[in-house]
Amino acid sequence: MLRGGLVAALLSGASGLALTHRLAAGRQSPRPIVCMAADAGGEAVAEKEEPAGPSPAELFGESSELGQIFGPTNPAHAWEKPWTNLETQEGVQVVKAHSRQLKDPLKADMADDEIFVSKDSIHILKHHGSYMQQDRSLKGKAKQESYQFMLRLKVPCGEVPGALYAELDDISNKWGHGDLRATTRQAFQLHGVLKSNLKAVIAAIANVGSNTYGGCGDISRNVMVPPVHFPNNPAYGYAQQYAKALADLFKPMTDAFVELWLDGEKAVTKEYWMKDIEEFELDKVRAHDNGNGIITGHAIEPLYGRTYLPKKFKIAVTVPGDNSVDLYINDIGAVVIMEADGVTLKGFNIVVGGGMGRTHKAEKTFARAASHLGFVEKDDFFECMKAILAVQVGRRCEFPAHPSAAVLTPPHPAPLLPCSATTATARCGRTPASSTLCTHSASTTSAR
Repeated sequence: MLRGGLVAALLSGASGLALTHRLAAGRQSPRPIVCMAADAGGEAVAEKEEPAGPSPAELFGESSELGQIFGPTNPAHAWEKPWTNLETQEGVQVVKAHSRQLKDPLKADMADDEIFVSKDSIHILKHHGSYMQQDRSLKGKAKQESYQFMLRLKVPCGEVPGALYAELDDISNKWGHGDLRATTRQAFQLHGVLKSNLKAVIAAIANVGSNTYGGCGDISRNVMVPPVHFPNNPAYGYAQQYAKALADLFKPMTDAFVELWLDGEKAVTKEYWMKDIEEFELDKVRAHDNGNGIITGHAIEPLYGRTYLPKKFKIAVTVPGDNSVDLYINDIGAVVIMEADGVTLKGFNIVVGGGMGRTHKAEKTFARAASHLGFVEKDDFFECMKAILAVQVGRRCEFPAHPSAAVLTPPHPAPLLPCSATTATARCGRTPASSTLCTHSASTTSAR
């Protein structure tokens, strides 16, 4: 049973698509799109000319050709909206909608002899776990010829088996800068890969049992847990297991990754974290439609639809007393709540809407601490997570104010359960106040 405002409505009958909009028929003037690649200082150094894409109405209107019967770009129900956005979309949303689920124009760009990819492909490539970069230490023509690519891995919980680390070490020496860089979200980045080597590097990572999709782009990013694991505390084990499950539940389902980097074949080795989450049957969980607007109706991407998310989406799972994940800066934060026996999982306290993202000189964007949503029992946890993601999918329109505050904050504080599990350092038995969640420790925390 879920205790909370917004997600309770999504699970119990109110349409999650109430937060979406319908685009009216409007047409952009047909014109070529010139894609400029710029250096760090903003200087254009290369360009490609591409044909103009379809208008937003053609992409986001009533047509269900691409499988989007209902969803954020084709709502199932009319609803009065607090914003107006009838004809235009942010440019990157159109690029994603026109990409055939993250394939075009990247597939064509990877087949040519250029050392860079087009502007539209840069957006698509992010969803495959890579950014195009330049060597900032160079100047002029040398800098223009220094295009290289960064790859960021998807490693849920920051868990990196020895075989994977050894492979990354070899790859960095053979095709990269000879180093690996740890990220703030418990992953590794590999720098200095040339376009001609990009396919070989991504294939090597996939075939050793890891991946790069989910490392970047407008999808769920690497899911974090406390970096120090205490095996004598069952709550830490549940945090890791459910974090891995969320990483798989929210992965993109398109075959673009396999088609572009593995020649249409499955990776030699299955992702190493899959063995820990087989019991959840997440393919069934992902496709389950409770009829309340959580599922988009898209044949390939039931959760994301044609254009995935408006921005990146970050999740962290932790235990009472351990805030080493900085829970309140995540889009979703989940705190494991145990039964009184300290061994059996009861459910999770949930916070939503946190983030550190801010656009320079854009006053409507700002950092925000997550809001308390409520407690969800373990049997409803995945459906709750899907409902929150559905709200994020519905944020694809342009809001007049910061959407997290308007959409993700329930009208009244949702009841959270007091943490009752014993942490590695202290037991917290207090009911959280309005400004705190059950990450409190009576003295010190387990890991910082």
